[in-house]
Amino acid sequence: MRERIRIRVRQGAEVARELIAKEASRLARSLRHVPSDAAVLSVSVDEGAERKPVRARASLRLPSRTLATQEEAERVDVAIRAVFSELERMVHRELLRLRGERAWLRRGEGARARVERALATRDRDREAAQAALAQLAPFVPEAERHVRTELRMLAASGAVAPGEIDPRDVVDAAVLRAVEDFAARPSEVSLRAWLVGLASAELNRQLQALAEEHATLIHLEEDVPETPAEEAVVTLGSEIYDFYQPDEDLRLEDVLPALDVAPPRAEEAPEVTAQVLEALAALPRSWRQAFLLRDVRGYDPAEVSWVTGADAAGVARRAEQAAAFLRERLAERPRRT
Repeated sequence: MRERIRIRVRQGAEVARELIAKEASRLARSLRHVPSDAAVLSVSVDEGAERKPVRARASLRLPSRTLATQEEAERVDVAIRAVFSELERMVHRELLRLRGERAWLRRGEGARARVERALATRDRDREAAQAALAQLAPFVPEAERHVRTELRMLAASGAVAPGEIDPRDVVDAAVLRAVEDFAARPSEVSLRAWLVGLASAELNRQLQALAEEHATLIHLEEDVPETPAEEAVVTLGSEIYDFYQPDEDLRLEDVLPALDVAPPRAEEAPEVTAQVLEALAALPRSWRQAFLLRDVRGYDPAEVSWVTGADAAGVARRAEQAAAFLRERLAERPRRT
């Protein structure tokens, strides 16, 4: 389990750091069956002004979803223990849910079954293929989530029509490629980033093929109106929900900790969720990918570089530009009194 710790208190920072390390170690034991590079723990402790409580926030990114919580207390140690206690409760509930959810997809045929059927038609070492597939299995849900998120954002911005590209086809092709190339996979990158990178490359290939198909159709029909980019962004609004189901891929509690923004009140959550999703869809794709991979899903800069093809400096610049844009959009929203 990788860790990101930030402590901003006037006194007791070292004690807080030791306590977080102890609590994180206990939490890691509950996650012993989760690949170490597939879980990212983020903890922040902030001390308010005089007579204000200490706020501890914690989020745990797992292959299945992100768990997030926050607690306030008068003392630093009490706030830290409380936030870890709640996070452990959420982890326990999530692990119980996963034990009862064996399919890789919520609906339809499972990805493993589809890939195994495809492998059966190929002349190759079945034992080696099954061994490779077993190692790739924990990262298939994340590859699917990455592709689904991109497709829904692209659909919301008008770049593709909903359903034109099936994310399952994209990921199946990526997994088959990974199984075939498993022995020659690059040693300097994690399996997670490698598979997501292959899925991203396959998505780009299918997007290019679709663009070429569209160009041919437009040339033949000669009278297809094009929506200006500015107008497309303006008309996003709540229509993003026609293409995007936030509980499946990306939720508000995934994004706000990466922006260091406190969760909204319950009655404001739907409105803020719509604003965040609209703003994400309006971002340049390279900015959005850098921000989501690095800041939301906890990839290392080298992993983001592998997936996106940008160098480390470009990744950092784009992620920061995306975060600044999102914060600005959130700051513009009207405040309720």
